[in-house]
Amino acid sequence: MNTLTDSLWRDNLKVVYLYDIGSAKALSKFMVPGWITLVAVVSGSIRFSESLCGAEISAGDIYAVPGRAEVDSFSGVLRIWLVSCTAEFAVSSRIVRFGAGYMEIFARQESPVLAVNGKELRHVILLLRLLKKKIGSRHAVFKDEMVLLYFNMIVYEYIDLRYKYGKNKAILHYRNDKIVMDFISLVQQNSSRHHDVKFYAECLFVSSGHLGKAVKAVLGISAKRFIEMAVLSEAYLLLADTQLSVSELAEHLNFDSPAAFSGFFKKNTRLSPTQYRLSLKF
Repeated sequence: MNTLTDSLWRDNLKVVYLYDIGSAKALSKFMVPGWITLVAVVSGSIRFSESLCGAEISAGDIYAVPGRAEVDSFSGVLRIWLVSCTAEFAVSSRIVRFGAGYMEIFARQESPVLAVNGKELRHVILLLRLLKKKIGSRHAVFKDEMVLLYFNMIVYEYIDLRYKYGKNKAILHYRNDKIVMDFISLVQQNSSRHHDVKFYAECLFVSSGHLGKAVKAVLGISAKRFIEMAVLSEAYLLLADTQLSVSELAEHLNFDSPAAFSGFFKKNTRLSPTQYRLSLKF
């Protein structure tokens, strides 16, 4: 099997072009369980199976692979583009600021197969190529920002196609999905003031344990971690505003002290807030 891939960003984000694939087992290695995955099929077809339903995608299709789906078989000369990432990467890519709709497309336990036209498929593949090129660039200025930009462009392009081609397709709304979507919306609105899982559980009229299990099952990360990543995402944006001191930022994000905020930020980024702010100038 021939693959085009890059070593950079491999821990959290993967963009690959796959062709000359020898077996379903070999293909399955690129479908990491629990990761958020989009597949664009250039030629051939793939059959997925999972506990609730299966799906078959072929040339011209774009598909958000459910977390529990497995590759059952494929046929023809298979050539596909695949982009996948961890839930933490998606959260840190500012999804909380963009709303629950961004994450909802990946939280479903069933996803429609989108049969797009040739122009639309080429446009998505162009974005995938640009993302892959930017990931592989070793000395690009604003590399992090460009990777996030292209990644989000791909997701929004998918959302647009989802509304165009998938709006009349029946989608099963599972109870855990509904709880998690409401949780994401609440985090979007309240993460700057409320950092505890208990607050969100009470708003949703469920126990903290039940909420934690639902979020883990649907998103693959804990509810606490999702909240932390949402707070971190907000902190990134606030640190870019040089009008706010670190003390003011800590107060805005409802930390007990600037030291508590600095400790939280450094634990997650290995940089102090001041170091991160200085890095933005280079």
